[in-house]
Amino acid sequence: MSSRALNDDEVYSEMKKMVAFIKQEALEKAREIKIKKGQGRKGHVSAKSKWSGILRDRKTRFVISAGFPCYLLCSNRIQFLQAEEEFNIEKVLVSQKFQNVPKEGYSLKNYSHSCPLFTPQAKVVRQEAINIDATFQRKIKQAEVQKRIAQSNHINKSRLRVLQARQRMLEELFAETRAKLPDVTRDITQYRALLKDLILQGFYALMEHEVVITCRQKDAKDVKNAIEEARRQYKEALGSDVDAKVDQEFLPQGSAGGVILSAQSGKIKVNNTLETRLDILEENMLPQIRVLLFGHSPNRKFFN
Repeated sequence: MSSRALNDDEVYSEMKKMVAFIKQEALEKAREIKIKKGQGRKGHVSAKSKWSGILRDRKTRFVISAGFPCYLLCSNRIQFLQAEEEFNIEKVLVSQKFQNVPKEGYSLKNYSHSCPLFTPQAKVVRQEAINIDATFQRKIKQAEVQKRIAQSNHINKSRLRVLQARQRMLEELFAETRAKLPDVTRDITQYRALLKDLILQGFYALMEHEVVITCRQKDAKDVKNAIEEARRQYKEALGSDVDAKVDQEFLPQGSAGGVILSAQSGKIKVNNTLETRLDILEENMLPQIRVLLFGHSPNRKFFN
């Protein structure tokens, strides 16, 4: 029969067979060692001599070729040592559990068959107990995570409800204030002084020689008087005069009051109506209003 070189698949198949054979032999030898130790055999046999015994006892059945990978031997040797370590652990458990039992009539050989720690079922039970503990710990961690998530969501929802309630309160406050704007014009003396200040502020903002002022129709007379007083103060402050006149187009009937100043044919405007002044107040004084209504935030550490 002609010989031929093996391909990669055949080589891999042969190697798997070798590994399976050596593993089976190692397991059988491990069982033999356990039985010998259970019978009270004295003396210590090194792992190297045990492994040599496995190969020596089976040399008539299997011969390792010179080209066989050595890492396969190392892998099966590690499995053998692990089996021996498990046996030693079980022996220690037995000795700890039955250390108070009288030694007369008892030996590891006689007791190894009846001890539940040596049975395969005991290994399965211990492994399942470990799995149950791991599952229980994992579920505890998952429950803690879910609890933290729920707590965080609850806190965020509570904060959102508080912010919404505060915003509604501010909106109600500004709406109530806007409804009371017409009451400002009821005091004629105070309203005339306010018109003069609004016009003078517009003069300072525009810095123009010709200004057109738009007001309510019923405020036209008071605005003309306020213009003269504002021009006098403006001239005293800046040393220049301004020509201001009332526009023939008036503010809408629903306006609460105030004036609009424009210059350069309406290209520049200063809106000083009462509604606009309230809008500016809402924007600029909102932080102070929040502090007055709700106090300082407990999380804020620095104040300007």
